[in-house]
Amino acid sequence: MENMLDHVQDPGAVLSEARRVLVPGGQLYVAVDTFSTLGEARFKLVARAKLRDTTFVRAHPHRFSSSDVLRIVTEAGFHVTHSETPGTLGSAVGRHFRTCLLAQ
Repeated sequence: MENMLDHVQDPGAVLSEARRVLVPGGQLYVAVDTFSTLGEARFKLVARAKLRDTTFVRAHPHRFSSSDVLRIVTEAGFHVTHSETPGTLGSAVGRHFRTCLLAQ
């Protein structure tokens, strides 16, 4: 799942279906653009207000932090075996980051 969870209406349902159809012992690769606390605040204050009716905003019903992605993947029943996430500073003030997970 490359850069798609933030584009679907129900990411949890998509992940649950992936869990259902994945062969035993199979792995799921998830990569999604994630945002820091500061980046999300900036988006809410500027982009969402000024660009509300643009494709940029409408095509992204969700904006995740790295911890959000980890949470929804595990809530769908996956066990994360590898993750590439930003550090503490990047999670707080970085611009954006591609969070990548490998899960079973």
